[in-house]
Formats: sequence, structure tokens, C-alpha cells
Amino acid sequence: MIRKILMLVFIAILSIVLVAGCAGSSGDDNGDNNSEEQSDIDESTDIASPIDIKLSEFKITPSNITIQKGETINFKIENDGTTFHTYTIEGLDEEVRLQSGESNSFEVKFDKPGAYGVLCTVPGHADRGMIGEIKVEE
Repeated sequence: MIRKILMLVFIAILSIVLVAGCAGSSGDDNGDNNSEEQSDIDESTDIASPIDIKLSEFKITPSNITIQKGETINFKIENDGTTFHTYTIEGLDEEVRLQSGESNSFEVKFDKPGAYGVLCTVPGHADRGMIGEIKVEE
């Protein structure tokens, strides 16, 4: 029992440290409802296309996103669930770890076409449906 409590305390502290270290502005919600497909952006500017991602038990919304090669995406991640979740993009070393009610954002420029898996890395969450894909087209 004590071991479980110590593990939970460790995870909570680690989560706080990681979130604080990666803290980005949760920003103002501009009311855009992002669809699963995003339009091209003008590559001559450094403006990132925003995508709002919601995490809950046990899904990622939207789960599948299609973008164009060279596009920079500003992921705005919000944990609407009642438990700890992550948003991890496989192959890019990008992960946001959020307690219930927390939000964070990060930007990624997708230079390589292909499929990038996304998932919640909390044990059992991906198996219960917290998975998706970012498809980068030429």
C-alpha cells in the first residue's frame, strides 16, 4: 500500500516538474473548431496552424489529422478527463503530460511525409482507445 502511495506521489511530482518545464501558454481560445483536415499555410510566414486536441477517458479528439509536408502545427492540448493523460507523437520525441483540467501547447514542423502514431502512454489507455494518427502528405 505504501509502495503504491509513494509511486503516485512520485508520478504527481514528476508530472508537475515536466509540465512546468514544458509550460507553454494555453492561449486564448479563438473559437476555431479544427476539423481533422487542416488547410495549407503560407510557408513564407512563421504562423503555425492551430489544432485543438481534447483528451478524455478513453479517447483523443480529433484522433486522426491530415496535414501537408512543411506545415507547422501549434498543438493545443487539453485534458478534459478525470485522470492523468499524455499526448505523445511517436517518432518525434514530443509528449505533453497533463493532469485533469490542465492544458498546454507546443509546435511541430512536419518536414517528412508519412504517418505518425499518437497515443496516451499511461498504461492501458492506448489499449482502451486513446490512439490516433497524424498523416503528413506531400
